[in-house]
Amino acid sequence: KIQDRFSAAPSLNEPYSIAYGKIVYKDYQFLEQQMWNSYTSSNWYCFSIDSKSSEVFRSHFHQLAKCLPNVLISNVSRSVKSNGVNQNYAHLDCMKTLESKPFEYIFLLQNHDILTRTHRSTVVDKFPCPTSRCLPSYPKKLGQLKMCPKSFKGDQLTECADSEFIYMKGSMQALLPKSASDYIVSEINNNPFIDMYTTKFAGDEQYFPTITTTEGLKIPGRYSASCGYPRYLRHVVWFKLTRCGSRNLRHGVCVFGLEDLPSLMKVPQFTINKMLPSFDNGAIQCFNELLLKRNLGLFSPPDSVESYATSNSARFQREMRLPDFDPAKFV
Repeated sequence: KIQDRFSAAPSLNEPYSIAYGKIVYKDYQFLEQQMWNSYTSSNWYCFSIDSKSSEVFRSHFHQLAKCLPNVLISNVSRSVKSNGVNQNYAHLDCMKTLESKPFEYIFLLQNHDILTRTHRSTVVDKFPCPTSRCLPSYPKKLGQLKMCPKSFKGDQLTECADSEFIYMKGSMQALLPKSASDYIVSEINNNPFIDMYTTKFAGDEQYFPTITTTEGLKIPGRYSASCGYPRYLRHVVWFKLTRCGSRNLRHGVCVFGLEDLPSLMKVPQFTINKMLPSFDNGAIQCFNELLLKRNLGLFSPPDSVESYATSNSARFQREMRLPDFDPAKFV
């Protein structure tokens, strides 16, 4: 039955491989539907299952992986907490699981993140999409945390050790090119930074924004911290009831419902956080219907490729390939 359901996915045979690493703990049917919305036979789907999840929930995913060869389960099951504990590690577990697989970009997501785009729309607009913003903080030498890439030697290692982090505050979700994902899991000792924030509330929201903007690490697809970024990855409404049609806040975040659908249809971001089956499953099904219509070409996405191609982050990627490029002078 699983194979029958996914063989009917509207994007099944579309080319271009994207990976999804998702931390999951509840609402299996919701999660399977979200996967179906973006499913292609060339994509990869890794699930990091919270150790506190029920055996029934866990068995559903193992059955899914048994039926579909491009579904993988992380070998490590961690106790993931809403305050950020083990969130980054759970994503790294999936990145390691996917390291040998061919793909172009990886989405790192949480349980109730909802994709706003079809596979085709995501591919057309493909580009690195950081969501972070600068956080005033104290810089630290990369050498102090022993995080310089393992392949660095001699002058390159010395330069890296003397360079500083630019601490960033963003979200724990991320969208990375394959080259960055592989580099992070194979070249960088991630533990010192993650462990430093493990006891801090929402400490998981520092890691990917910080390392992808720290020039000294030389991560492929990195970004400049000097000019700020458009928030292209996640649409979220914090604390503002006036912008939350459902009038339902969970931990300060709007849980979107039917009342929010007109505005959600127009968001340019790749994902929405959040919608809950336990709160308004009808809204989720309506949004699924919208994605199906977009897959069938009956409804256009709200934005254009040009808006991304002219962004500062895209310009940084282009200029970084030029001779004598100096990231410190990028404005």
